[in-house]
Amino acid sequence: MCSDLQKEYAKFDKKKQDDNGNWIQSSKFKRYVHKDPKGNMIPMDVGYESFLAPEMYFHPEFFHKDYVKPLDEVVNEAILSCPTEYRTKLYKNIVLSGGSTLFKGFDERLQKMLQKRNDEFCAIQNAKLPPGAEKAEIKCEVA
Repeated sequence: MCSDLQKEYAKFDKKKQDDNGNWIQSSKFKRYVHKDPKGNMIPMDVGYESFLAPEMYFHPEFFHKDYVKPLDEVVNEAILSCPTEYRTKLYKNIVLSGGSTLFKGFDERLQKMLQKRNDEFCAIQNAKLPPGAEKAEIKCEVA
C-alpha cells in the first residue's frame, strides 16, 4: 500500500551504478521464477505491481474511467443502506477475506478511510443537534 504514488515510483526507479559503470536496478524489484505447465522456467521481475495492485481498490479511476467508487465508499454505502440500529455494530465488525486483502496495510488503510468518512458524517449530524446534546461518534474496526 502506498500513500503517495509519485514517491513510490521514485523508490522503484532509483538506480545505482556499480564500480564497473553498470547500472543496477533498484532492490525494490523482486525476481521470481515461475514454472509453467510444460515445465519451462519463466523469470519475472515484480516491482510497480506490488503497490499498484492494492491501489486499484482505493483509486479505481486510475485503472478504468467507468469505475470511480473506492472500496471505502462502497462499504460505507452498504452499511448506510442497513437499518439504523445495526449500523454501529456493522462498523465495528468489518471482516476482510480473500487474497487481495492480505496486502500489507490494506486493513489499516480501509479502517482509516472509513473512519474519516464516519467522522465527517458525525460532524454534520452533530452540528444539527441542540447545544448540550450528546454528540454521536462511530468507531470503525476492520479485521
